[in-house]
Amino acid sequence: MFAGLHFHLPARLLGGVELLPYAWPLRPDTPALASAECVLEASADRLLPRRSGQPIEWSWQQPGQRGQSRTHDLRIALERLGPRQFRVHARVPPDVGALTSLLSAVAPPLLHALGGTVLHAASVELGGRAVAFVGPSGAGKSTACRHVAGAASFTLDRLAVAPGHAPGGTGWVACPLPGGKGWEEAGERSRHSLIPLAAVLRVMHSESGPQLGPCPRHRGVAILRQAAFHGARSPAAELELLETLEGLAARVPVGTLGFALGDELRPAIERFIEGRTES
Repeated sequence: MFAGLHFHLPARLLGGVELLPYAWPLRPDTPALASAECVLEASADRLLPRRSGQPIEWSWQQPGQRGQSRTHDLRIALERLGPRQFRVHARVPPDVGALTSLLSAVAPPLLHALGGTVLHAASVELGGRAVAFVGPSGAGKSTACRHVAGAASFTLDRLAVAPGHAPGGTGWVACPLPGGKGWEEAGERSRHSLIPLAAVLRVMHSESGPQLGPCPRHRGVAILRQAAFHGARSPAAELELLETLEGLAARVPVGTLGFALGDELRPAIERFIEGRTES
């Protein structure tokens, strides 16, 4: 499983999948947002060295049954077989780096087709649920994660979110995605691949923190849009994304979190999740 999706890969490639970041073995009791059958042809070409921040671009043709995605010298055809079933066609070199690029390029458009998106977010697992911290580079997302006592890191840079069902959840679930920062200084890492999404918090510096409060719906959507990755470039795709984010803001609490170095954030976040917010 990768990004909350079950990918069915050719048997000759399964050994490489075990080495992929954010890939988990398939288990009968593991929930999944959807499944994707991968029809892959071996390519003798080697991928060029991956560049930091390399974009993923995709498009779906109406009525959303066929699409394409591209990144890192890969061109991928997408086909929707059912509400939660897809097929992926691509030519890839037989190595772990190519498989990572393939799945990283396929996961965002499939999540989009399922009504979800990808957030630029650091997050922690707190009480079996994900708390996501968003904001521009340098705002303190990774620092906020380290200030939540006893919480394991869930993501450092990218978080997949989508409507889904999980016990104790809000109706949305969260899954890790590779990309961005490495795990060298992350501390304890969550062992889960898909958990309920409890809250999204826009972090900022404050000398009198921690200060945590809810946002009006329109402000919450604006915060989510600033954090959302989107590889489709058309006006219609932008409207679809805004509808997705409005749905997310309607079900998952979105707030602002001001804090200073040394502040312990866990008590305030737990009160916020339970509806007892601070001003």
